[in-house]
Amino acid sequence: MTIYVRGRSSFYVSLTAKLFYNGRREQERFYDWNISSRRRRQGRFQAGAICALHELGLKFDVVTGTSIGAINGYFIYTGNYEALKDLWWDVDESQLSYVKEEDNIIENMHLIEQLANLTDHEGELKAFYVNYVNVKECQLIESYDNLVGMDKENILKHIRYSALLPKPVGLKLDKKTMETFDSKYLFDKFKEDIIHGEYNDMSLDGGILNNHF
Repeated sequence: MTIYVRGRSSFYVSLTAKLFYNGRREQERFYDWNISSRRRRQGRFQAGAICALHELGLKFDVVTGTSIGAINGYFIYTGNYEALKDLWWDVDESQLSYVKEEDNIIENMHLIEQLANLTDHEGELKAFYVNYVNVKECQLIESYDNLVGMDKENILKHIRYSALLPKPVGLKLDKKTMETFDSKYLFDKFKEDIIHGEYNDMSLDGGILNNHF
């Protein structure tokens, strides 16, 4: 996720680790890196940086997000910074994804439903871009949209696309698989599934093609 912020002048900020450490002891547990899930790690990292900037009084102009960054971006869009802290303070893996063996995706509706329940506090974003991958005729095509001005249903639909991870067909995501996680094997299997048309006409996680959106 990247953001533009307003301070004395307009400048660009990459969310880097230095934003976590502002000398306040009470924040140390919230910014803990000792977590097993990559998605949780990324989500907490971003949330900590977002909240640190917000507490410094900086105003956000533009947010771009992909995958979990699109999820976090919605909290900025709606002005729900305390809810963002609450989400990542005690989040567990079951809240981030749901897998059924017959599916070829890792469902994220648990998170989308939490976004749907947020009250819109009318954030000040001029633009909120998310990217996602459209699969057409066994080809991956990156798309992106500005969500500002869309109705809530369409906003959440695009965020869901941006954070919807594929699950290789026939792969059982059990404890043993996760302990011996081989990202190259999983990506190669995903590419095979694409060639075989398993994801045609679907929209998937934008990070598949561009994780620096």
